[in-house]
Amino acid sequence: MKKLLIILLFLPSISLAQSQRNPCYYNTTGGCTPVSSSAPLPTSDTGQPTGAIAVEGNAVGSTGIIAATLAGVSSKTTYVCGFYYQGSNPTAAANVVIAITGIGALNGGFAYPTNAIGATTPQPPPLVITFSPCIPANAANTAIVFTASGLGAGATIASIASWGYQQ
Repeated sequence: MKKLLIILLFLPSISLAQSQRNPCYYNTTGGCTPVSSSAPLPTSDTGQPTGAIAVEGNAVGSTGIIAATLAGVSSKTTYVCGFYYQGSNPTAAANVVIAITGIGALNGGFAYPTNAIGATTPQPPPLVITFSPCIPANAANTAIVFTASGLGAGATIASIASWGYQQ
């Protein structure tokens, strides 16, 4: 009787182990790649599928509005994977807004607050935003544009760098 009881105690864990699926991750072709010692989980993802063309858009300015563009290409869709913004402190504190067009409704954009020149608080670090998964443009041959409102008088530099791919 003791042997039967011991076997019955282990049965639920055996059946539970057999009913669990092997973990997998989705690949760029939409399939599921099983995780194994020869195919471990990926540790990083650039967001760019195999065969896609990498693109970037950059803009540099100082006091006024700047815009960086990921250009649209005929019969291809442009995807944005992220952007970077950095601005110097202007004479008066400012709240720069980085708006993105070409990807649908993104209300309000992203804010980058600055301090006045000479403030006891240093300027904020760069704003780095990544999108995972990358976001497609509204349609093929549509540009994705990043527009930063002006910093104002006294600012010495503002820059936007954006990256993505076309497929």
